[in-house]
Amino acid sequence: VHTSGCLEPRIQHAQAFGCHSPLLPGALDLEPSCRIKAFLKNEKNTPHPFSGIPGFNLARGRPACQSSVYLHEIIGSANKAVDGDCDGNYTQGSCTHTNGEANPWWYVDLGTSYAIAAVIVYNRADCCSERLRGAEVRVGNSVIDGGKSNALCGTIENTTDSATTLHCNWLRGRYVTIRIPRQSVYLMLCEVEVYGLVSENQC
Repeated sequence: VHTSGCLEPRIQHAQAFGCHSPLLPGALDLEPSCRIKAFLKNEKNTPHPFSGIPGFNLARGRPACQSSVYLHEIIGSANKAVDGDCDGNYTQGSCTHTNGEANPWWYVDLGTSYAIAAVIVYNRADCCSERLRGAEVRVGNSVIDGGKSNALCGTIENTTDSATTLHCNWLRGRYVTIRIPRQSVYLMLCEVEVYGLVSENQC
């Protein structure tokens, strides 16, 4: 088994390929003692607003890691899911791919704790989309065993659509993890977008 070693480089510059990148100015009250403010980082966004989901794509260009990397002429490394390219064709070189293994996982390190509004997961489209069924998307501060102890944002049940949007109801955490709790399965992701707001107070 060839593991990734979790030493994925951070992407400093990325080209926009038409993925969603919403912008939301201002602030949002979650509860009286906690106030969340959106700090816009325009250099990380494409000019394609996506209504209905607040925040901006926190995952793009951030360090990512996965449980293993499938040995193939096309390297499906973890950073392929945060490169800004939503192409679902694995042969185009912008999707992740683990080995067939028990409980494969992937995560992105957002660098600090955020309040997460939603996660959009782009599945492989050229084949094998059913492999992602049952994948758990979690938010928290642990990466142990694929972050399985983190709070559950949602589970991917419908794999017929190219993208699945999971609303996380402002779960807080530094890591967004995706894990398939099954035996002998491949985890493949063609893009993961994380939308949320910077937390002023760690309430």
